[in-house]
Amino acid sequence: MTIGLADSVQLLRPAIRREDDVSLEWVLNQIQTKQFQLWQGEESAIVTNVVDAGKGRHLVWLFAGGNLNEISKTMKPQIESWAKEIGCSRAHITARPGWFRALKDYHQRKQVVLIKEL
Repeated sequence: MTIGLADSVQLLRPAIRREDDVSLEWVLNQIQTKQFQLWQGEESAIVTNVVDAGKGRHLVWLFAGGNLNEISKTMKPQIESWAKEIGCSRAHITARPGWFRALKDYHQRKQVVLIKEL
């Protein structure tokens, strides 16, 4: 049985809070208007987005929370299968280093995020 929206919000809240320019209300609105996808497991929740990236569609993992085992072994294969069905050729995750340990079949590419307040 999958968790409900209230439980999903509780699991996703820490990941959303780490992004200082994103609000929970905005994420929920993006889900409601079908811009983002909400994936709910028994103990986990994930938010994704699909973008057209010039040479193809990409699945973007935005926020996740809950049971890492469920996310990596159950939910990830289901999400990736769905992404392939709708024409995605790549998946992107920008995440804390701990996610690299949980998602072993993703390769790590070092990057820098530069931010300037205007």
